[in-house]
Amino acid sequence: MTLAALTTPTVSYDSVSLQTTDYKIESVLDSLHSLPARSISSFPVARSNKSIITSSEYNARTITLVGFIDDTTSEASLQGKVDTLKSIAAVGKMNKNLDIEYAGGTRRFLATVSDIQIKKDVSSLYRFTIQFLCSNPFGYATSQTSVSNAAVTTSPKSIVTVITGTAPPFDATITIEVNTETDLTEIVVQNTNNGDEFTITRAFTAGDIIIAAFSSKTILVNGSEFDYVGIVPEFESGSNTWTVTSTSTAHDIDITLDYSPTYL
Repeated sequence: MTLAALTTPTVSYDSVSLQTTDYKIESVLDSLHSLPARSISSFPVARSNKSIITSSEYNARTITLVGFIDDTTSEASLQGKVDTLKSIAAVGKMNKNLDIEYAGGTRRFLATVSDIQIKKDVSSLYRFTIQFLCSNPFGYATSQTSVSNAAVTTSPKSIVTVITGTAPPFDATITIEVNTETDLTEIVVQNTNNGDEFTITRAFTAGDIIIAAFSSKTILVNGSEFDYVGIVPEFESGSNTWTVTSTSTAHDIDITLDYSPTYL
C-alpha cells in the first residue's frame, strides 16, 4: 500500500498567517479531526436496567498546532520573531477567527489562544506548540450559502434543500420578500422533516420583508421584531423538505434560505 504524501495546512489566526517563510505549521493535532467534548446526561429508569438520555450537547473544542520558527540571520532576529508569535495571545484577543485549510476548503473556528510553548531546538530554530480553546466547538465555512426561490406564486410551495456540513446550521435565516400581493394575510413556514413551523398573521403589503432567525428564534418584519405563533424551524445537515403556505387571493414572493455550512 502506498501512502499519499502529507501536506501542511494553511493556517491563519485573526487574519495573521501562521504558515509563512518565518513560521511553519508542521501539523494540526487530532483534536481537529476528532469530535469536540460532549456532555451527556441520563436518568436511570427504575427496575428496567436502562437509562433515558435527557440532554446531549457539545461544549468546547481544543485545537493544537505544532510548528517551528527558522531564522539564520541572528539570535536577536530569531527572538524577535518569537515575540511576534506570542503577540497573537495578547490580552483581550479572544474569539478571533482561526482559519485552517481542511477537506479542500477552509474551516473557521472562533478561538482564543490558551497556551504557547516554545523550545529552542538548534541555533537557528525554535519549535512551538500553540493551543487554542474554541468555546464554540463547531467549525464553519468562511462564506454563507444562499438558496433562493424567486417569484413564488403557488401555495403551498414545497422546497427541498440539502444542507451541507455535518451539523445543523445554527446561524441560518429564512427571508421572505413580498413583491406583489392581493389580500395576503398569513404565511406559514414548516419543516416537514420535524414538524417545526411558525405562522405570521398580518395585512401584508408589497415591499414587506420577513426575516426568521434560527439562532435567536426571532422574526423581524421590516426590521422590527414581530410576534408569531409556533417555533422557527430547525434544519438538519442533509436533505430537508420545507413548505411555505401563503393565504391570499394572489401573491408573488421571494424565499431565501441563508446559512453557513457547519461542521463537528
